Amino acid sequence: MKKPTNRPAEGADLFDRDAALRQAGDDDEILRELAEVFLEQAPELVDRIRTSASAGEPSELRRAAHTMKGSATVFAAAPVAEAALRVETLAREERMEEADAAVEALEPLVERLVGELRSYLEV
Repeated sequence: MKKPTNRPAEGADLFDRDAALRQAGDDDEILRELAEVFLEQAPELVDRIRTSASAGEPSELRRAAHTMKGSATVFAAAPVAEAALRVETLAREERMEEADAAVEALEPLVERLVGELRSYLEV
């Protein structure tokens, strides 16, 4: 039997613009600024996650995953936040073998979120 996944459907949006806008006080300018900051910081953050996982550094992995979780929450991107929480939890428990697979699941979600936020900024 196949395990259920929390992955979103292939065409489903990760970025819930309406929810994120409400969290930003219905201020589109603020949300756009937050998106720009995330787009600047995401590559370095993903690199920190990947590097600390492969180097077996649970404390750094936990911090980086926690930061990603918070960032994803700003954009109401629940699948990304949930995947980052999984990485954070595994790092906290020092279950690094499992953390590698969780990082592999997180990365494509972050890539999709980056693409969605770029599209949002183009409008």
